[in-house]
Amino acid sequence: MKKIIVDTNFLMIPYAQKIDIFEEIHRLIKEKYELVTLKGVIKELERIIDGQENKGSDKIAAKIGLQLIEKKDIRVLLSQGMVDEEIINLSRKDKKNTIVCTNDKKLRKQLREAGITLIGMRSRNYLDFV
Repeated sequence: MKKIIVDTNFLMIPYAQKIDIFEEIHRLIKEKYELVTLKGVIKELERIIDGQENKGSDKIAAKIGLQLIEKKDIRVLLSQGMVDEEIINLSRKDKKNTIVCTNDKKLRKQLREAGITLIGMRSRNYLDFV
């Protein structure tokens, strides 16, 4: 079974870009998969919600992201370090069966160099392998 790791910015897409990320992932992945995220992602979403410097739309997107984790039964894995590093380390353990969903350019570059399969937003209206 594939493990699909979803990062912070990806969980904000449904509100920010009006894309159903779950429908899009289902369209792209034809085999059984499990959606997972990290405890650090939840903390990042909470910081966005609580942050004074963040725009109202970012706060709403983060709230929706938190709700989606619960509503879609996304398994939350414990994490201790920086979220990006944790995602890289976790995905390297089983490259063949891991896909990472992110729009973070720096993280994408590092994952691509490590040979990890990626899903990201294309043309601001759909998801695809990147």
